[in-house]
Amino acid sequence: TARLDALASAPVFSGGALRAELKDAQARLAYDAGADRQALEAAQESLRLREALFADDHSLLLDTKNLLAAITLRLGDRPAAEGAWLEVLAGFERRYGAESLATLTVMSNLGMLLEQVGLFDEAEPLLRDALAAARTVLGPTHPQTLTIMNNLALLLESQGTFDQAEALYLEPLETLRELGQGERPEALAMENNLAYLYLLQRAGAEAQRRFAELFDRFAGTLGPTHPDTLRALNNRGRAE
Repeated sequence: TARLDALASAPVFSGGALRAELKDAQARLAYDAGADRQALEAAQESLRLREALFADDHSLLLDTKNLLAAITLRLGDRPAAEGAWLEVLAGFERRYGAESLATLTVMSNLGMLLEQVGLFDEAEPLLRDALAAARTVLGPTHPQTLTIMNNLALLLESQGTFDQAEALYLEPLETLRELGQGERPEALAMENNLAYLYLLQRAGAEAQRRFAELFDRFAGTLGPTHPDTLRALNNRGRAE
């Protein structure tokens, strides 16, 4: 980060596209490190520079706006994040089409944001449309398809529609196991959410069995002190 700060003040990066690119890189590094305020400042500066250089639907401009939406959401400003993602979604649809990976990713993010603020009637159709497109365009086991499916299952779960949520978890998990891909991160996340769903349904024995399996798998692949391993151990205790 110190090296990037030094480069940012160098005369060759004093303006234009290169400085905007550098600020964007700083923002992403800070975001990944959890330094959200620093990320916000760098992303805002990148956006200011890029708005002076590019048309509204330029890919670099849209990428920076998408990053800003994620940052503002993590900082707790949900209205700003929602507005930013709506703008980005419209831009991605114009530039890439309604069924592109970039557009579907933003649809999923926006759907989860709407779910978080309790706008279930708006979130559900958005996620269902995104899932239908992702299944067709990307395939049933693409990481983004699985992410959207997981997000929709969580939405249905939060509304108490447990049977539909369970089906959305079980369908891809069975396919991934058949393909020998049951240890993919997306699969393990779904396994964890499915076990938690059984816990919510008071199916304690089934939840306990699944959390115990997850603990063994995480401990074997990630180690006994990894956060995911410890989380599975804690969840197993809750199910007992």
